[in-house]
Amino acid sequence: MMNEIFIFWNNKLDYSMAKLLLRHQIVATYLNNLKLPLSVFDAGAREGIISTLLSTSIKYTPSDLNCSSNLQAFIDLNQQLPFVSRQFDYSLCLDVLEHLNDPWFTFSELSRVSSKGVIISFPNMAYITFRLRFLLKGVISGKYSFNRNMLNDRHTWLTTYNEYSDFVFLHEPYFDILSYPIIPVRGRLKFFLSPLESLLSSGFPNLFQYGTVYVLRKY
Repeated sequence: MMNEIFIFWNNKLDYSMAKLLLRHQIVATYLNNLKLPLSVFDAGAREGIISTLLSTSIKYTPSDLNCSSNLQAFIDLNQQLPFVSRQFDYSLCLDVLEHLNDPWFTFSELSRVSSKGVIISFPNMAYITFRLRFLLKGVISGKYSFNRNMLNDRHTWLTTYNEYSDFVFLHEPYFDILSYPIIPVRGRLKFFLSPLESLLSSGFPNLFQYGTVYVLRKY
């Protein structure tokens, strides 16, 4: 099922921050409209940006292996999660699975500790901008740099819409799946480009969808 959430950004919010926050806004909008209260585990939360968008009726538990914030639990997502089964209502894992050694194992752990569902997102590295960047500059993104400084934050997997959607829908027998396309926020031409990109992303998602948020709700 394809859903779209249209978000109006403050004019002072710069373009790079808008792209970063868009997936968080989609997820927060979904969670805030559920029956509250809820408990949420955020795997790979970094600074826990999404917490500023969530209802105060949502108990938020962030974790990250690399972040130094005192609000974080330091958890290696390549290992079994240190929580009992069904401890949280939902688990979040936003643009994180592509960093891990075994996303299939981690997803199973996220499902184990969640009673209602799992919300994940992926970047689509087959998006037209990444293709053009690689064609013209020989670089896809900094996450794939052959650079020692990227050891703790590199992408282990090059994810494309076609492949990560296959990953998600392998779990369809156990989940009701909702998908939310991530369309980049534009500047002066947004009123022209946004509807066009939305249309193109529906017909050619592997080329025109910047990324995707999936809500996997347990039956």
